[in-house]
Amino acid sequence: MFTIYTAFAFFIFAATFAFRAVCIAFTLAAGTVFATAFYFHFFLFFFVLLCKQGHTAG
Repeated sequence: MFTIYTAFAFFIFAATFAFRAVCIAFTLAAGTVFATAFYFHFFLFFFVLLCKQGHTAG
């Protein structure tokens, strides 16, 4: 028998699952953006350092 409690429990389960999926997706997206920005600045720093070293040596 399909009662209001069953529907309510299913709704809570679906909402929890969706919220968890959104949280995981947001965490992955934020991690990707952070990693990309970090590696870009890391590369930029070494590129500038290499250019400065090349200019002083040359």
